[in-house]
Amino acid sequence: MTAKVDRGHSSSKIEECIKSKRLHHLNDYHTVSAEEKLEIQHDLLRWYQIEKRTNMPWRKERDKNWDQETLAQRAYEVWVSEIMLQQTQVATVIDYYNRWMTAFPTIHSLAKADLEKVNTLWAGLGYYSRAKRLWEGAKKIVSEFDGRLPNNAQELQREVPGVGRYTAGAVASIVFGEATPVVDGNVIRVLSRWRAIHADPKKAKTVELFWEIAASIVPESNPGDFNQAMMELGARVCVPQNPNCNQCPISNNCHAFNQLQLYKSLSKNGFFNEKKRKQMESEHECEICDEIQSDLNEDAYAVTRYPLKVEKKPPRDEECAVSIVERIRSNGNDPLYLISKRPETGLLAGLWEFPSVELTSPNTNYSARSLETTNYLKMKYSIELKEPTRHDLGNVVHLFSHIRKVYHVEWVQYESNDEPMESEEIKWVTMSELQKAPIPTGLKKALKLFEKFKTTTPTKLTKKTTVRKSVKSAAISSFFTFRLDPFPRFTELALNSLFNARILIFSVVVAKITLDRLYRYAVIINPLGIDENGEAMLDILEYQSPSSANDVFYALNSYGPKGRQAYLTYLFYDVIFVLARTVPFTVLCSYAYKKAPQAVRPGVWMPLLNTAVDLLESFLLFVLLKLFPTRVEGLELLTAYVIQFKWLTFKATLAIMFISLFVGIYYAFHSLLADSVLMEKDRKQKSNARESVQNVLHQSAARRAAAAKKDS
Repeated sequence: MTAKVDRGHSSSKIEECIKSKRLHHLNDYHTVSAEEKLEIQHDLLRWYQIEKRTNMPWRKERDKNWDQETLAQRAYEVWVSEIMLQQTQVATVIDYYNRWMTAFPTIHSLAKADLEKVNTLWAGLGYYSRAKRLWEGAKKIVSEFDGRLPNNAQELQREVPGVGRYTAGAVASIVFGEATPVVDGNVIRVLSRWRAIHADPKKAKTVELFWEIAASIVPESNPGDFNQAMMELGARVCVPQNPNCNQCPISNNCHAFNQLQLYKSLSKNGFFNEKKRKQMESEHECEICDEIQSDLNEDAYAVTRYPLKVEKKPPRDEECAVSIVERIRSNGNDPLYLISKRPETGLLAGLWEFPSVELTSPNTNYSARSLETTNYLKMKYSIELKEPTRHDLGNVVHLFSHIRKVYHVEWVQYESNDEPMESEEIKWVTMSELQKAPIPTGLKKALKLFEKFKTTTPTKLTKKTTVRKSVKSAAISSFFTFRLDPFPRFTELALNSLFNARILIFSVVVAKITLDRLYRYAVIINPLGIDENGEAMLDILEYQSPSSANDVFYALNSYGPKGRQAYLTYLFYDVIFVLARTVPFTVLCSYAYKKAPQAVRPGVWMPLLNTAVDLLESFLLFVLLKLFPTRVEGLELLTAYVIQFKWLTFKATLAIMFISLFVGIYYAFHSLLADSVLMEKDRKQKSNARESVQNVLHQSAARRAAAAKKDS
């Protein structure tokens, strides 16, 4: 960095502002003197020549000897770069700019291009209307101006679609050397601090002030470098948070920085005493700046107070059901995916998307969404989903400037040999074509979710493979399920409730035993030694099971601090035990159900998972007790309350367990009675059917015998 030149400049206006109670100042506080103008031009241009970034492909030294063709080409390059840089980081733009200039090296090639190709190159850069305006602008410049952009800011803004005041100023100053200002977010931050403008930067009056200040300091020579230096300073030094003021080339005349320095100096001298501070009259207050409402301190004078922070409206929430429709072709060719083109106006205009339904009700479940998408596919795309394979892939979130969009993504597979509907707005594309299509960033996230799901899930689920899968699932389900063929589904549910009750009993018993075991471990492993009376603590070591959980505390508490320490250690390991038991068990059950929902039966999977988790718990408990025998302090006052709560919880768990057990027995008993009635009814129906068949056979045999006798 360059060394800062200190000219000892001290403004009486700044001192007057600091000595006021709440930074009151005159209306001319924000104006720029002739001396300050010369200083900022000199200091900023010198800094820029040394510190400017050279990795930007659109940044080139201006040559006054350029001919008209070179100027036209440079204007096109700067125009493209400035449009891309709107609301986008430089690091992101570089790759897009290089690809763009390879595809459309001149304004004529862009004018001849298809909008579809333009959108494809722009995909992922955001704010997609910019690409269309570039394309429209190129067409107009080629047809009306022979491919040469106007050479002044006023005409650029008037004639070129999508070119506003900032872009016009950038192209005119950088390429054509016009002394015209530029004001973007970086420049606003620099100017608001340099002139201490404490006003809403979005208000028209404030914005116009920034343009006036910027216009007053642009030099006649090298205006392009000066404007780029202002933007560079805001991007690299005068950043939103933690600005590097000590390396700033214009801090010598920066009001915000000098306010802070002067405040520190006056504070050391004891100036900020209410009796010594003066209050400026209200008629002298600035008509632009907002008044500071709170008392000042050093933080209030910090540079980052500028520009004024304005509370943003939170983005509104929107939800959308997205269907990635895959059509399986029986001829063995690659599957095709359905995409449609968005309207030419509005958000994401002209881009391609998967079939999407905007949801009016938030937090809808998958069954409701799938019903809506099924009807939508039928109405808009004439797709009749017969025996489709559907997968709920979850959701992805994408943030627009004013919208938080939640995409609920599903994968719909179906097999069809019919010729699908296609038009200029509807296409069926292969996966390779889909990956190159101009799809919005939010839906690219959905596509990545789909690709990730496909890598972990069997693909190409045609009818044959679907049948094989269903047979396989049925085999797995029958292996893990009791044979209840003679009984209705109600009985199976009742028996499963019994299995759940058994698991609950098993869990409670294991928890109770483990609590006792933890207590004994805590007592034995903790170095209690001998109590103050020299008596061995054999009664504690022989302790087996408490009649009440309170006994644990009272037995240990009688031995003083070491006893309480032992119990606290016990509590600590009890918490670890609960976490070790609950978290793996829940994760394993969820994973098992996700992998084989038809095969999961509580009576089979849960005991197996329970056993595995118990083994893991025992190992974890052993390691913890060995590594951390005494590491809990400061909980004595809460101990008794914790014990009472634990004991009540234990009794409540027992009550729930017995209720579940009796409910399971009740339903099982009644279902068995109902099953026996149904089975008896079924037996009678079958018996009656057999008798009816036998009667028909007897009657038929009698008729044949009578006919034979008559013939003879």
